[in-house]
Amino acid sequence: MRIRRLIKKFLFYKITLNSNIIGFFWLHSVETESYELEDLCIHPEYHNKGYGFNTMKLMEELHPQIKKWVLGTPYYSVKNQYLYEKIGYKKTGQTEDGFLFFYEKLIG
Repeated sequence: MRIRRLIKKFLFYKITLNSNIIGFFWLHSVETESYELEDLCIHPEYHNKGYGFNTMKLMEELHPQIKKWVLGTPYYSVKNQYLYEKIGYKKTGQTEDGFLFFYEKLIG
């Protein structure tokens, strides 16, 4: 039942290059016109080649109805933070213990 609930609740995407899976991510609705991005992962062999950036741009294009994107990332994921800020996300806060940083991007 738990897996069935997750499948219904989340949108799962795989990122492919030449028929090879090089990454994945999850999306789920937070509220009307708002999605949360979870677990954007790109295989290390493909880091720093624009795949994360291009994936996030395509993600937004595939969901034009979404006006607010949110995500959380650990404080030590500095490269992720750089990517999110480069694509237009703004840091909005952090957990009380400072472990997670929260980001959001508002569209038009």
